[in-house]
Amino acid sequence: MKKQTFFGGVAILIVASIVAKLLGAIYRIPLTWILGSEGLGMYQLVFPLFSLLLVISSTGMPSAISKMIAKREGNLFEINKIFKVSLISLFIFGLAAGILLFSCSTLIANMQGNSQIYLPYMVISFAVVLVSVLSAFRGYFQGRMNMLPTAMSNIVEQSGKLVFGLLFSYLFLGYGLIYGVAGAVLGVVLSELVAVLYMFICYLKAKKEKYEIKSSNLTNKAIFKELIYTSFPIVLASFIIPFTLVIDSFLVINLLNSGGFNVSDSTVMWGINNGVVNSIINVPVVLTLGVATAVVPFLSAKSSDKSELSKGLWLAMNIAIPSAIGVAILSVPIIEFLYSNSLVSSNINGTSLASNILLLSSGLIVFMALLQTQNAGMQGLNHSKIPVFNLLIAAIIKIVVLVMLVPINSINIYGVIISNYTFYGVAIILNAVYLKYKEKINLYFFKNFSTILGACLIMALGVLVLKNLLVNVNVYISLPICIIGGILLYLIGIISLKVELLEKVLFQFKKLKTKFKN
Repeated sequence: MKKQTFFGGVAILIVASIVAKLLGAIYRIPLTWILGSEGLGMYQLVFPLFSLLLVISSTGMPSAISKMIAKREGNLFEINKIFKVSLISLFIFGLAAGILLFSCSTLIANMQGNSQIYLPYMVISFAVVLVSVLSAFRGYFQGRMNMLPTAMSNIVEQSGKLVFGLLFSYLFLGYGLIYGVAGAVLGVVLSELVAVLYMFICYLKAKKEKYEIKSSNLTNKAIFKELIYTSFPIVLASFIIPFTLVIDSFLVINLLNSGGFNVSDSTVMWGINNGVVNSIINVPVVLTLGVATAVVPFLSAKSSDKSELSKGLWLAMNIAIPSAIGVAILSVPIIEFLYSNSLVSSNINGTSLASNILLLSSGLIVFMALLQTQNAGMQGLNHSKIPVFNLLIAAIIKIVVLVMLVPINSINIYGVIISNYTFYGVAIILNAVYLKYKEKINLYFFKNFSTILGACLIMALGVLVLKNLLVNVNVYISLPICIIGGILLYLIGIISLKVELLEKVLFQFKKLKTKFKN
């Protein structure tokens, strides 16, 4: 089996995750055109609970399987035994979770405040089984240092969702809006099925590798115990953020209803916030995810050199802060460019609401990037329990803020935004306090914060000028010009304000050139 180097594997996963996220963001645009803002709200109500069920199978277990397999590199007999036990265990878990979700679909829909969505819940229950099986395959290949199948399966998933989800949502929409939503969910199920088939083909190719059967004391019971023990802390750390989204999905519609909004309008507002705005915000956050991914191995390899985290934070802020400012300035044209008139609702101006929410939520790009880099750094420093406690405290405070603000009619869905800032802000502050006073880590990016802000100021002024000059130009032409212009202006600003950075790059280039000549 072909293996990659560690950094080669990380690079493959980062590129694949960017492609997959972009496909996911692109998918939401035509889906909103087909289903409308209310249909998108129904679609978004289903996925928080679905994602929570998958935390165990798709987050904790693959990492645990890969660790168990990596420890036994060269012993293909034990590796294959671990894979088979893991595959059976995950299939049983996925089947049980899928049956539970299918059986409780009506109850869950009623608890969320929209009784119609029981049908999408019934459909998505089949995906729980498929994703669980898919996770076993991913853990197997990752443990054998081959990241390509996992990376490609991510792209296959999103591509399948794009094709099948849009096709079936369009075909089923004629029977009613809820059937259109169920068609989109069916697309998710089929995309997972295609990904499983792809991974199964990859496994059949890998299985052809011959190996010598060795005597082993490793029993199925021992494998299962090790699997649970290894996956538990990983699952716990990955559980909290999806859990807060589930709490939101159960509370927000009901809280909006208590504030005087009907079910339809409440669902529209939820869909715009979670389906439209969050998909836009997540695009730049994906870029900083690459930074967070790279921080872990660097810190693990050089635990005494804690400056790697500071550099990672500085780099993440160089991506997140200008992105947040750009999204804030261009919030209206971004919504017009992506969604045009597809956010129409009887009582709500969806386009205006989406633009306002995007403007106010743009700062979350910075908060999310900072938190994920901090958490990755703590994992690299072997302090993975600290982010769990900090996130738990932040989640409790977030829920309190949500319950207090959303029922107020004049605040309504904006209370969700405030609660999100509260959640990330509290977690970031708690992490920063720990890093500063327990690990004595100097957050390097604060030293150069003025450089980033100066470059952002140059970018912001330039984008505002471009935006005003192109005010009468078609948005499909003016927005790309503003985005490209903003990126160029930011790079110019960084180079102008931090000339020593350029000098260091040139110095390293000269050293490399001299070494090459010698």
